Amino acid sequence: MRHEKTTYRERLSKVYQYLNENGLDAAVINDTEGMRNSSLRYLTGHPSDAVLVLATNGKAVLIPWDENTAQRLAEADDIIPYTKFKRDFTKVIENIGEITGLKISRPPVIEITGNAPYTLVEKVKTAVPSYHIVCREDGIDSFLLKLRIIKDAEEIRMLMKACEITDRIIGSIKTFLFKNPDCTETDIALFIESTARNMGAEGTAFESLIAGAGRSFAIHAFPSYTSEKFAGTGLFLMDFGVSYKGYGSDVTVPFIKKPLSSIQKKMTDAVFYVYKEITGEIEEGGSVLEAARKANSLFKKYDFSMPHSLGHGIGLDVHEAPYISAEKTDPKIKFRNGMTFTIEPGLYDSRAGGIRLENDFLITDNGVEALTHSHLIEL
Repeated sequence: MRHEKTTYRERLSKVYQYLNENGLDAAVINDTEGMRNSSLRYLTGHPSDAVLVLATNGKAVLIPWDENTAQRLAEADDIIPYTKFKRDFTKVIENIGEITGLKISRPPVIEITGNAPYTLVEKVKTAVPSYHIVCREDGIDSFLLKLRIIKDAEEIRMLMKACEITDRIIGSIKTFLFKNPDCTETDIALFIESTARNMGAEGTAFESLIAGAGRSFAIHAFPSYTSEKFAGTGLFLMDFGVSYKGYGSDVTVPFIKKPLSSIQKKMTDAVFYVYKEITGEIEEGGSVLEAARKANSLFKKYDFSMPHSLGHGIGLDVHEAPYISAEKTDPKIKFRNGMTFTIEPGLYDSRAGGIRLENDFLITDNGVEALTHSHLIEL
């Protein structure tokens, strides 16, 4: 299913404004193997494996590996198969005037996305020595990522659907576990994947992390799931997400099976206390940095230290801005209407295991809305 054409046009209009303000004739976004860039899907609806050329004359040209998929899913002024250029990125740049219809009397100024490797940038410069090629860290990529922090109505609709499916899966997991007492971590991961797809999702947003009591000590279990039984006593974790039309949820469901040791109980109490305090105070205009700092301060009351960020943005990427970190977040970043993000306090001990509660949230005119409802499940 495509978004409305006007949705993409509105997004593209902001890019054309960026081009004009920065003295650029065109920008080229590369989402191919080794250079993934989800902003291509944000601007066209095409899932991946394509090059997108955007010019100041208002022309958006998509150059996909799979033309048939692009014709069905993408919105662009022109769709030209990548095979026409022998799947050579430099040939796209060489022919940018012909591709876009740009008519300028001087060598063009073209920006390519900052994820391009140095060798490719040098290859392009060699192929078109008269062109002015721009490739920078704080360029078109950074601009698009900042633009994507605030979700539009279409994006919110996709995320809410992903979160709805996620909640339904959470609701079915306990039943699955009771019906399958000898199930393995792999059985659970496959159950989540198949259930998500049967409910209309594209699949999981990332490889599910299923950690029984013997493996929950890791922030992200490795391997992601195993043939070990999801059994025993103590602390268990399931971290998974659902992708719907490219937009992904991200939750962590904590499980306990008593008896718990004193340290396991203290860890659980601390995580749920911090989660309740932080989620109860987030509001539009509030400081993202201060939320992260407060979480760390609250954990100190329990003599604990959280080894990761408090949360992160969600959208086309599993982890995207804003990053809710006490160390890395820009003090100027505020919670704003349209932001979607996770809150995920967690604690981990090499012997006691790990406990984390993670849900997805949206800032609205009416405050903070929980999009998912992960909770503690007792086995």
